[in-house]
Amino acid sequence: MFEKVLAAPADPRHTEELKKESRAQKSTLVLASTKMKMVKRLYLKQ
Repeated sequence: MFEKVLAAPADPRHTEELKKESRAQKSTLVLASTKMKMVKRLYLKQ
């Protein structure tokens, strides 16, 4: 991830794309963790 940033030319559009990408990755991680919590809760209730 960081290597890509360092190797890339100073293109504002490119950095914007990277920002969007990292944001999307973060949100998917958050969703996954919340899903896991829900699953664990359901599993423990049984």
